[in-house]
Amino acid sequence: MTNDDIRQVFIEYVESFGKEYQDREFLEQYIRDSYDLTPRGIVDGLGLLDVDYNKVSAYGHFGKEGLPWEQ
Repeated sequence: MTNDDIRQVFIEYVESFGKEYQDREFLEQYIRDSYDLTPRGIVDGLGLLDVDYNKVSAYGHFGKEGLPWEQ
């Protein structure tokens, strides 16, 4: 099985702890329509294949410039 064969979506439910201004079904549909939350979509969306992980592995991976998840 390749990554392209995997089309499982990671999110099916939105919890807003009662603070939503829109109907929960609307929020869930908006997220499904706006974001590709398949494994491939997450990897591509965050640019996880474009990272030099040698630099990430030293001294932690939070708060470093140039990392896509810090944008």
